[in-house]
Amino acid sequence: MEISENVILDLLPLYFANEASADSSKIVETYLKENPGFASKIKTKALGFESLELKTTKMEEEMVLLQKTKRLVRIRSIIMGFAIFFTAMPFSFGDVSWDNYAGVHWLWADNPLFAFLIGTIGLGFWIWYYYLNKRLTI
Repeated sequence: MEISENVILDLLPLYFANEASADSSKIVETYLKENPGFASKIKTKALGFESLELKTTKMEEEMVLLQKTKRLVRIRSIIMGFAIFFTAMPFSFGDVSWDNYAGVHWLWADNPLFAFLIGTIGLGFWIWYYYLNKRLTI
């Protein structure tokens, strides 16, 4: 089977990044041995591969990155819970006395300053959540 130069050019980025399969690597290596002119072009970087500086990460680095991502997702979930709680709290009610039934008193109606402060804390948590969500997005 004849393999064209274009096929090898398609495989070179994977080959240089050590992500090609063993069979693909063998095809590239065989082609480079059979075509020394093409191999010399690659060695002198005449094909535009000089900008191809792919970083191969080690398994330990990937595990550290995975642990950091898991931690950020866990923190983001906790922040979302606090954001929902502090957003809903100004709309809560209190002062229901069973002995002398006074009715329902809304927090925002009885103590607007406290409700505003709690709402502001909730807004802060939503901003923090948004920041973490953007940080976790690729």
